[in-house]
Amino acid sequence: MRRRESNPIIFEKVGEMIGNSIEIGWNSFRIPDPIYEVPDFPAIRPIQASTLKRQALGLHAIDKTGFNLRLENSILRTYKKNYAQFDHEERLEIWMSQNVAFLADQIVTEMGTQWVDLSLDEKHPDTDRWYLGFCLLAGRALQGSESVLKSESIPLSLAFGIPSDSRKFDFPHPKGMMALTSLLNAAEGKVSSLLHNSWLPILAVYESSSVVMDVSKIATACIHNHPESDNSGCMSAIIQVMAYDMASATRNLISLVDNGTQSTHTLLCDNLDPILGRSQPLALQLLKGMVLNKNEAILPMLASKLYPICRHDQDTYTRMALEIIQSGNDKAIRSLIEYGFRQYLQDNPDDTGMLLSTAWKFGGDISKSRLRGLIVLQKKKSDLYFEKTVSEIESFSKSEADQLRLDVSARSGE
Repeated sequence: MRRRESNPIIFEKVGEMIGNSIEIGWNSFRIPDPIYEVPDFPAIRPIQASTLKRQALGLHAIDKTGFNLRLENSILRTYKKNYAQFDHEERLEIWMSQNVAFLADQIVTEMGTQWVDLSLDEKHPDTDRWYLGFCLLAGRALQGSESVLKSESIPLSLAFGIPSDSRKFDFPHPKGMMALTSLLNAAEGKVSSLLHNSWLPILAVYESSSVVMDVSKIATACIHNHPESDNSGCMSAIIQVMAYDMASATRNLISLVDNGTQSTHTLLCDNLDPILGRSQPLALQLLKGMVLNKNEAILPMLASKLYPICRHDQDTYTRMALEIIQSGNDKAIRSLIEYGFRQYLQDNPDDTGMLLSTAWKFGGDISKSRLRGLIVLQKKKSDLYFEKTVSEIESFSKSEADQLRLDVSARSGE
């Protein structure tokens, strides 16, 4: 397809997207009034979606130059030219013909963003553009537009207008926050999850917008409502909130432990390290709660996190390690051995907590194989400590204790 053919097809696709998006945006929820208004020239609220569609399609039809510029911008951002080939023009046309919907989506999002920006000029707001721009972007967002979901500027512009300096981020606009909340509430299903996970981490960066919206609570609700989705963005938002509202973040993270599914607990396990970086007591509290749930699938993950969290609290480490070991989950026992026992023995070579012998009792063959290596190290530290461990094993299996003595002696070269 040559450029003179692909260009009008993309132009037509943009018009189609504009009409559909405005229809969806208008009918999904009540579009808020403009953030900024000129008292002498108040904005005239449209009565129906068809009015906005006519205005938007009219602007699109007469602005072919603007369309071409937006198309060029989109191509420059996304098309990777192969400098080893000489037929650049032909290859570009093939690529454009294969990415009509993608390019149209980028162009429509840029149009909506520009219209919203015109309405957010504090000194000379073009208030009529607000209904056009916000309704268009809302419709694109509710359809799961990739370019809208990935945009950092859209949620920040809605929340703060167009900041003239960094201090502006301290004062979100009430109407803008209302517009954001309305849009997030209108989203449903997979789109709701995508929108929340894309925008909430951006809004959580700024304490002002986060506190007004209660980002931590909204993110937690999204995780509860869509437990099988990729909620890494919502979890990131909650962790960011810990920097300035520890009480809210703590409350919501604990609710994820108490009421979460296996997927939710897996997400929490994956994020225990950044939580630990901000609050060791909270990380420990979350880990304890998940261990008490005795979910076999995530116990190995929890076991691997135990020593880093309890590094400076050996009594708690010993107590929780014994609880995990006594569950009989061999994968969890192996995780404890691999991600903590060596460090534990460096601090406690006499193994006062009896972790080695208890792990031997409840562990499988692979766990015992790895324990032998640690027991060899313990013997190198002290024969007394070694005999203590073997005696503990002998209390429930004399044959295994005798074999262990032989194995360790052989590996020690005795």
